[in-house]
Amino acid sequence: MAIRRTLAEFSDDIATADLADDSVTTAKIAADAITTAKIADSVTLVTPNIGTPSAGVATNLTSIPAAAIGGVLPSGVTGGSGLTALGTVTSANLSNTAIVYPAGHVVKSGLLYSANAISHEVTTSSTFVTTANQNGNITTLLSSANSRLEFNCYYGLKVTASTTNGYETMTLRASSSTTTWAVGDDLLGAAGNKNAFFSIYHIPVFIQYHYKAGTASVTSNLTSYNAGDTLYWRVFKSSYDGSTNFYQAHGGSNIIISYKEIAL
Repeated sequence: MAIRRTLAEFSDDIATADLADDSVTTAKIAADAITTAKIADSVTLVTPNIGTPSAGVATNLTSIPAAAIGGVLPSGVTGGSGLTALGTVTSANLSNTAIVYPAGHVVKSGLLYSANAISHEVTTSSTFVTTANQNGNITTLLSSANSRLEFNCYYGLKVTASTTNGYETMTLRASSSTTTWAVGDDLLGAAGNKNAFFSIYHIPVFIQYHYKAGTASVTSNLTSYNAGDTLYWRVFKSSYDGSTNFYQAHGGSNIIISYKEIAL
C-alpha cells in the first residue's frame, strides 16, 4: 500500500542532501512556483544570456568589452580624471574658455589687413594721423590673465623724403575705434621716438607690437581684458618736422598686418 504525504508535511524534513543530483528538473517545477522573494539576493549567474533588458542600473559593472561600445555618446558624458588619451580626433571644438592651453600656444590668430600695389601712405603732419585702412578689431579668446597679444606689421617699402625722421605707432582700445591719437591708447606709451625711421632709402620694414597685462606693454586706458572682449586697434604715423614727407608705405609696395593671441 502506497503512503502519500503532502509537500507541507515534508517541508520541515527534506534537506538539500536528501535530493538526488538532477532529480528536480525544470519540467517538475510548476509555473510561477518560484517567486522573486524566494531567490537569494546574491545569486551568481554563470555565462547567462539575459536577452535585451528593458530597464536596469549598471552602477556596479566593472568593465564593458570595447567591441560592445559604439555610437555617439550623449551630452554630459565626461572622461573624468581617468581619461588619458583621445586617440585620433577627426572633429571637435576646442574654443571653450575652460580649456587650459600650454604656455606659448597660439590660441587665436588672424590676418587683419593686406594690400598690394598700394597708393602712397604718406604724411607731413607733426602729430599722429591715421589712415582709412590700417585699423579694425579683434575678439579675445582668453582673458589677459591667461594670454598676451602680438601684432605684426610689414611694409614693403618705407622712406622719408630727406634726412629726417618718421614715426609710427599702434593704439589699442576697449571702446569704439577713434581716428584721434591719445597717449593713453598707445601701445608704446609716452615714448618719444616711436619706431623712428630715418632713411632716404626705400627698404622693407617689419614692426612688432605687444600687449601683456602687468608689464610696460599695456596702455594706461586698457590695463586688462576679458575672454570674449572686442578690442580696437589702429596704426598712426607722423613726420618729425611737420613738412617732410614720411612714406609709411611707398606707392606700389605692400602692407600686411596680422596678430596672434598667445597663451601664458
